[in-house]
Amino acid sequence: MYGYKVVLPPPPHKLFVLAYGLLSKSTDTNFSQIVKALKKAHPDADFMNYSYRGIDKLGKPLPYTCEETFTHHISELVNRLKIQIIKYLELHPNTQVYVIGHSMGGVIAYGLLVDMMIYGYLNFNGGQILGIATMSSPLGGIPGFHGIYYALISRTYQTQCRALASKHLVLKSLADLVHLFPDGNTSVPFGGKDSLMRAVSGGDYTNQRIAQAAVRNHIDVLAIGNLRDHTYNFNVCPRYDRTPDSRFLSTQWVTDQGNDSHLYARVITEGKPNCSAIGQVGINHAA
Repeated sequence: MYGYKVVLPPPPHKLFVLAYGLLSKSTDTNFSQIVKALKKAHPDADFMNYSYRGIDKLGKPLPYTCEETFTHHISELVNRLKIQIIKYLELHPNTQVYVIGHSMGGVIAYGLLVDMMIYGYLNFNGGQILGIATMSSPLGGIPGFHGIYYALISRTYQTQCRALASKHLVLKSLADLVHLFPDGNTSVPFGGKDSLMRAVSGGDYTNQRIAQAAVRNHIDVLAIGNLRDHTYNFNVCPRYDRTPDSRFLSTQWVTDQGNDSHLYARVITEGKPNCSAIGQVGINHAA
C-alpha cells in the first residue's frame, strides 16, 4: 500500500501514586530512593503523593498533617484515593496507574482493591490501575484495641505527633485496623486470611481472594513484609519481651502465587535485629 504510513499510538503514560503511613505529613519525602529508581526506569512518568485530606478543585493533593492520618476511617481514606486517581485520569488520558503504599498507606492502597472488587475496576478515559504494592503494611490488622499494643503505639505516636495527646481525639484509622484482627488477643493473623473488606465496605472476603480478583482484572499485586519490623514483633524491645500478641509479622503479606502469577509476597530483613530502645521500632519500620 504505497503512499500510506502507519502511525503508532503514543505509549501509555505512567503515574505512580505514593501513599505514606501514620504520622506522615504531605511534605514527607521518604520514598525518595524508590522514586529515583522508578524515574530511571520510567523517565516520563509522573509521581503524586496521596493526601489524607483529599484534593482541591484542580485535582491537586491538599496538604495534610500527622493528625489527619489518624482521624478518618479507612473507608473514607480509600474513597479519597479513588477520587484522587479518577481526577488525574480526567486530565491525563491513557495513563497506567501504580499505587505504592507504606504502612497505613499500603492499607489504603490495598483497600482500593477492595473498593474496585465491589464497585468495578477503574477503566477511565483510557487509563487504568495496573499495580498495587504494599510495604510493611498491617493488611491483616493489629491486636488489642484496649490492650497493651494499642496503648504502646498510642503513647509512641503521641511523642511524635503532639495533637494526638488530646483525650478527645479518636484514632479512627487505627481503631479500624483492630477490628480486622480476629478472635480477640490470642489469634495470630495472616495478611491473606483476614479481611480488609470489613473496614472498607463491611464484607468479609479474605485479602487473598481480593488479590486474586485483582489479578484476574490485570492488576499486579505485591506485598512486602520486613521480618525485622519491630512494629509487628516488639517482644525483642525493652520491657515488652513477654507481651501477648507482640509477634504478628504475617499481617504484612498475602500468599505468594509463584513466578509470573502477578500476585507476589516478598519477605525482607532490614534494620537492626536488636531493639535496644523503643525508638528502634520506628527506625526499623521505615527501613
